Amino acid sequence: MKIYPIENLIAFRKQLSKSSKKRFEIRTHKSIPFGSAIIIDYDSTFGKIQIETKPYKQPLKKSFAF
Repeated sequence: MKIYPIENLIAFRKQLSKSSKKRFEIRTHKSIPFGSAIIIDYDSTFGKIQIETKPYKQPLKKSFAF
């Protein structure tokens, strides 16, 4: 059986404490995105947003994040 990255995230979330689970959301969609936003502590004063992109079917060298 092939394990997909989303399954790894779900397994990781299951291991977290109850309070940490409230802060860890996984959201997906069926389209192939050009980029992803990783939002850390979005509801806090010091929250952060990390933007990552990797064009579809392109090598990793063509990706970037900020």
